[in-house]
Amino acid sequence: MFYLSDHPSWSMCACYRARRYQSNAAKYFIELAKRYFKKVNQKKLRAEL
Repeated sequence: MFYLSDHPSWSMCACYRARRYQSNAAKYFIELAKRYFKKVNQKKLRAEL
């Protein structure tokens, strides 16, 4: 077993081809992900203060 030092993190992104059709479901999923990770990041920043 091993342990990572500190609290590692990574950036996330959503990509799609320019000028290509994007379904409403895909747009909604991206919006939900944005909201979720915005809340997670706010909580993380508060915990670090």
